[in-house]
Amino acid sequence: MPTHRVTVTALSLALLVSANGITAQEACQDDHYREFDFWIGEWDLTNLRLQEDGSWADVGTATDRVFPVAGGCGIVELWDGYLGNNHIRGFSVRTYDPTAGKWLLVLNWPRQNQAGFGTLEGEFQHGRGEFYTEFTAEDGTKGMTRYSFADIGHDMFRWNDGTSTDGQQTWRTSWIMEFRRRKPMGNALFNVPMFGTDETAQCTEDQYKTANFLIGNWESTGPDGQKFRVEGTPIVDGCAIMEFITGDNGTDAFTVVGYDAQAERWTMYHLDGGNGFDVYHGNADGDAIVFFDESGAERVRLVPGDGDTLTRVLGGNPIEFVRR
Repeated sequence: MPTHRVTVTALSLALLVSANGITAQEACQDDHYREFDFWIGEWDLTNLRLQEDGSWADVGTATDRVFPVAGGCGIVELWDGYLGNNHIRGFSVRTYDPTAGKWLLVLNWPRQNQAGFGTLEGEFQHGRGEFYTEFTAEDGTKGMTRYSFADIGHDMFRWNDGTSTDGQQTWRTSWIMEFRRRKPMGNALFNVPMFGTDETAQCTEDQYKTANFLIGNWESTGPDGQKFRVEGTPIVDGCAIMEFITGDNGTDAFTVVGYDAQAERWTMYHLDGGNGFDVYHGNADGDAIVFFDESGAERVRLVPGDGDTLTRVLGGNPIEFVRR
């Protein structure tokens, strides 16, 4: 293993070269990683909701911005639109896990000071993608939620939800999104909007602001002179922060960090290659945020500096960053 790789969890900023020297871009060449590529671009969409009389009603429009991250190992979605009178901004990131043979989806669609991450997993078969997660209703009933991508073409496709409480014997669909590709916007696609910086921010309570010191463009220089850069951008109305991590050595990684109000903890999803997400949970420690793995070992500590500096402690190894 290269000596600059600080931890075995692949979260050091010098870490995207694996033990066998494969970069993230090289790791994600299997055809499965391309199954969501149809979605890359910008989309206009119409939201349809099931009515009490069984009819469907148009309840608002939205735009969707979708782009690859981590050398094509992941796909990020930024959703911005209306359901009725409710203005909603949502985020998702997904990657293929070759070990499980499944796609892993991570979503954050916050309500006022009620943000958190949900997950689904599934696969594409016969041109249709279906992704599932279990739920427990307020009355204790257990069921399954299904998100489906169907009728996929170059310029349009359809998404719909589904719920089942009878062991997946029957499904009830209540929400359909009909997507239509917008005209190409060139580089504007990648000028990611800094959601959460205006007066409409959903997450205004102090706990959500703890990670704001990560926002901005940062740089660190390793002992071998190689530079590593991190771009931190607030998303979903200030409820989370996504980071794009690049380096002179071919590093191309993605991280999303956010506070989960229901679980009352911080969560980090990190993607730097073709083996799924590294997932850590943690809490605030003074002005810092500390993340732990499943065994309870500290893996990541994010420490603010004087506004123009910050420190990332990865596996006990501090890495200093300065604002660019």
